Amino acid sequence: MIRMIFEASRLQHGQIGLRDDEVHYLIQVMRVGRRRLEAMIEGVGLFEAQLDEAGVSLRIGKALGSPPRLRLAITVAPALIKHDLIGQVIEKGTEVGVVRFQPWVAERSVVRAAGPSKLQRWRRIAKEASEQCRRAAVPDILPVAVGVEDLGRDEDELGVLWDPDGEPLDHWWAASAGTMKRVKTVVGPEGGITEDERAAFHRHGFCSVRLGPQTFRAENAGVFGALLLLWLNGELIRPVTLP
Repeated sequence: MIRMIFEASRLQHGQIGLRDDEVHYLIQVMRVGRRRLEAMIEGVGLFEAQLDEAGVSLRIGKALGSPPRLRLAITVAPALIKHDLIGQVIEKGTEVGVVRFQPWVAERSVVRAAGPSKLQRWRRIAKEASEQCRRAAVPDILPVAVGVEDLGRDEDELGVLWDPDGEPLDHWWAASAGTMKRVKTVVGPEGGITEDERAAFHRHGFCSVRLGPQTFRAENAGVFGALLLLWLNGELIRPVTLP
């Protein structure tokens, strides 16, 4: 069933007025007609919905309950990289289950900034990916941080720097899994992080952890890492014991 996600402020008197692009998507692209669809209203819940006769608003029907949420809340902080591949990181990370993205500017980042239009595009990508994979909520896209000090982490977050020179993932997981509810994972740019940046991350409580014997591309490491953490936490399938 098609799912669309809306802000709670758009719900008025049991209906949600649709923008022109949403009308085009439902009628011309998905050809929804009189079929029912799912409306996830953020902070309210999941509802059955149907286009009105005029095709310009959704009538909200019975509540369908709240979809289950993942127990492990993962933030992915990818360094800005060329060709706007951050959009790809956000799309695939959203499908995996990442709850927050915070791009950052590293010392070796070729791309040095991202304006409001880029943030708006990334948020649109996150919303569309959330609807496609039928998530309960759209992940947050935080403003771009500049450097390690600006990036930081919350006190209740475990910090992980995906680092080809870090400790093996299974060793780190065995020591950390029991205390983990929120984790912030950082990925460097194409050329990797500097020694000064690595030292700064360690001062801020981040652990250097390697995903495996291979070195992944900057646009893939954050998503692969999130997928592995959720798998190890039993969120996707029952995990096996690592050797």
